[in-house]
Amino acid sequence: MSRRVRWIALLASIATIATVVGFAAAVLVLVVLQAVLPPFQQSDDDALRELVPAVLAYLAWSAAAIVTLALGWRRIRRYR
Repeated sequence: MSRRVRWIALLASIATIATVVGFAAAVLVLVVLQAVLPPFQQSDDDALRELVPAVLAYLAWSAAAIVTLALGWRRIRRYR
């Protein structure tokens, strides 16, 4: 297998791991917020109560993915 194909496969695997770790972080944030916040009622007209957990989940997902990518890239560069 050529060196370029190995690098592409390695980067793809790191990106996949980062996506899975980020998704797990987002689900964890949603579970915690659902336990802490009162349930949303149909009579509520406050869209902010719906958007805040979603925004926090996406932030957790992106932060976890970026950290995982950075740590994976650093590990690859060290053992190169």
